[in-house]
Amino acid sequence: MRLTWGFFPYAIALGLALVAAVDGTIAWTALRTFPGTVTHSQFEDSNRYDAILENASREAALGWTTDLSVIAGVPRLRLIDRDGQKLEGARVVGQASRPLGNIAALDLVFRAVAPGEYVSETKLIDAGQWEIDLTAAVSGKRIHLSRRIMLP
Repeated sequence: MRLTWGFFPYAIALGLALVAAVDGTIAWTALRTFPGTVTHSQFEDSNRYDAILENASREAALGWTTDLSVIAGVPRLRLIDRDGQKLEGARVVGQASRPLGNIAALDLVFRAVAPGEYVSETKLIDAGQWEIDLTAAVSGKRIHLSRRIMLP
Protein backbone atom coordinates (compact mmCIF):
# COMPACT_ATOMS: atom_id res chain seq x y z
CA MET A 1 0.00 0.00 0.00
CA ARG A 2 1.33 3.42 -0.96
CA LEU A 3 1.45 6.22 1.64
CA THR A 4 -0.49 9.35 0.79
CA TRP A 5 1.95 11.53 2.75
CA GLY A 6 4.95 10.62 0.60
CA PHE A 7 4.84 13.97 -1.20
CA PHE A 8 5.00 15.97 2.08
CA PRO A 9 8.82 16.40 2.31
CA TYR A 10 8.85 17.66 -1.30
CA ALA A 11 6.06 20.13 -0.55
CA ILE A 12 8.03 21.47 2.46
CA ALA A 13 11.21 21.81 0.37
CA LEU A 14 9.30 23.59 -2.41
CA GLY A 15 7.69 25.98 0.11
CA LEU A 16 11.07 26.82 1.66
CA ALA A 17 12.59 27.39 -1.79
CA LEU A 18 9.72 29.75 -2.64
CA VAL A 19 10.24 31.73 0.58
CA ALA A 20 13.99 31.94 -0.10
CA ALA A 21 13.35 33.19 -3.65
CA VAL A 22 10.96 35.91 -2.45
CA ASP A 23 13.33 36.99 0.35
CA GLY A 24 16.26 37.08 -2.06
CA THR A 25 14.29 39.24 -4.51
CA ILE A 26 13.32 41.68 -1.76
CA ALA A 27 16.92 41.92 -0.48
CA TRP A 28 18.30 42.40 -4.00
CA THR A 29 15.79 45.16 -4.72
CA ALA A 30 16.50 46.92 -1.41
CA LEU A 31 20.27 46.87 -1.93
CA ARG A 32 19.99 47.98 -5.56
CA THR A 33 17.81 50.99 -4.76
CA PHE A 34 19.43 52.15 -1.47
CA PRO A 35 20.82 55.67 -2.04
CA GLY A 36 23.49 55.35 0.64
CA THR A 37 22.29 58.40 2.51
CA VAL A 38 21.74 58.03 6.26
CA THR A 39 20.03 60.71 8.33
CA HIS A 40 18.66 61.22 11.82
CA SER A 41 15.24 62.47 10.70
CA GLN A 42 13.95 59.59 8.62
CA PHE A 43 10.25 60.50 8.67
CA GLU A 44 10.76 64.10 7.57
CA ASP A 45 13.30 63.01 4.97
CA SER A 46 10.93 60.42 3.54
CA ASN A 47 8.42 63.20 2.90
CA ARG A 48 10.96 65.05 0.75
CA TYR A 49 12.83 62.05 -0.65
CA ASP A 50 13.08 63.39 -4.21
CA ALA A 51 14.78 66.58 -2.99
CA ILE A 52 17.28 64.53 -0.97
CA LEU A 53 18.14 62.37 -3.99
CA GLU A 54 18.50 65.49 -6.16
CA ASN A 55 20.85 67.06 -3.58
CA ALA A 56 22.93 63.88 -3.34
CA SER A 57 23.17 63.79 -7.14
CA ARG A 58 24.23 67.45 -7.25
CA GLU A 59 26.95 66.81 -4.63
CA ALA A 60 28.21 63.75 -6.53
CA ALA A 61 28.39 65.82 -9.74
CA LEU A 62 30.82 68.22 -8.04
CA GLY A 63 33.38 65.41 -7.95
CA TRP A 64 34.91 66.63 -4.70
CA THR A 65 36.99 64.26 -2.61
CA THR A 66 36.76 64.57 1.15
CA ASP A 67 39.08 63.04 3.69
CA LEU A 68 37.99 63.36 7.32
CA SER A 69 40.36 62.19 10.01
CA VAL A 70 40.72 62.73 13.74
CA ILE A 71 44.24 63.17 15.08
CA ALA A 72 44.65 63.45 18.86
CA GLY A 73 40.93 64.19 19.14
CA VAL A 74 41.01 67.06 16.62
CA PRO A 75 38.89 66.59 13.47
CA ARG A 76 40.73 67.43 10.24
CA LEU A 77 39.20 67.73 6.77
CA ARG A 78 40.91 67.75 3.39
CA LEU A 79 38.96 68.97 0.36
CA ILE A 80 40.07 68.24 -3.20
CA ASP A 81 38.16 69.15 -6.35
CA ARG A 82 37.49 67.02 -9.43
CA ASP A 83 40.82 68.03 -11.01
CA GLY A 84 42.89 67.11 -7.94
CA GLN A 85 43.32 70.73 -6.83
CA LYS A 86 43.01 71.58 -3.14
CA LEU A 87 39.88 73.61 -2.41
CA GLU A 88 40.81 76.85 -0.68
CA GLY A 89 38.55 79.33 1.06
CA ALA A 90 35.99 76.81 2.24
CA ARG A 91 33.64 77.48 5.11
CA VAL A 92 33.37 74.24 7.07
CA VAL A 93 30.93 73.84 9.96
CA GLY A 94 29.19 70.92 11.58
CA GLN A 95 28.45 68.94 14.69
CA ALA A 96 29.93 66.00 16.52
CA SER A 97 27.58 63.87 18.59
CA ARG A 98 27.63 60.57 20.38
CA PRO A 99 25.31 57.93 18.89
CA LEU A 100 24.58 56.66 22.41
CA GLY A 101 24.20 58.53 25.65
CA ASN A 102 22.95 61.92 26.70
CA ILE A 103 25.98 64.01 25.80
CA ALA A 104 25.00 67.17 23.93
CA ALA A 105 26.28 67.64 20.39
CA LEU A 106 29.41 69.73 19.98
CA ASP A 107 29.46 72.49 17.38
CA LEU A 108 32.47 72.25 15.07
CA VAL A 109 33.94 75.27 13.33
CA PHE A 110 36.94 74.67 11.12
CA ARG A 111 39.79 76.98 10.17
CA ALA A 112 42.19 76.62 7.27
CA VAL A 113 45.70 75.48 8.20
CA ALA A 114 46.97 74.84 4.66
CA PRO A 115 45.49 74.95 1.15
CA GLY A 116 42.58 72.51 1.16
CA GLU A 117 43.15 71.47 4.79
CA TYR A 118 40.86 72.50 7.62
CA VAL A 119 41.12 71.80 11.36
CA SER A 120 38.37 72.02 13.95
CA GLU A 121 38.73 74.45 16.82
CA THR A 122 36.88 71.94 19.03
CA LYS A 123 38.60 68.82 20.34
CA LEU A 124 36.76 65.54 20.91
CA ILE A 125 37.94 64.40 24.31
CA ASP A 126 35.86 61.32 25.13
CA ALA A 127 36.81 57.90 23.80
CA GLY A 128 34.27 55.87 21.85
CA GLN A 129 32.05 56.40 18.83
CA TRP A 130 31.34 59.83 17.41
CA GLU A 131 29.02 60.84 14.59
CA ILE A 132 30.46 63.81 12.68
CA ASP A 133 28.18 65.75 10.32
CA LEU A 134 29.84 68.50 8.28
CA THR A 135 28.92 70.97 5.58
CA ALA A 136 31.67 72.49 3.44
CA ALA A 137 30.89 75.42 1.15
CA VAL A 138 33.16 76.93 -1.51
CA SER A 139 32.09 79.55 -4.07
CA GLY A 140 28.38 78.89 -3.59
CA LYS A 141 28.77 75.12 -3.93
CA ARG A 142 28.43 72.89 -0.92
CA ILE A 143 28.76 69.31 0.13
CA HIS A 144 27.51 67.47 3.19
CA LEU A 145 29.32 64.55 4.74
CA SER A 146 28.59 62.33 7.68
CA ARG A 147 31.11 59.93 9.18
CA ARG A 148 31.10 57.68 12.23
CA ILE A 149 34.50 57.44 13.83
CA MET A 150 35.95 55.62 16.81
CA LEU A 151 38.27 57.39 19.22
CA PRO A 152 40.56 55.17 21.29
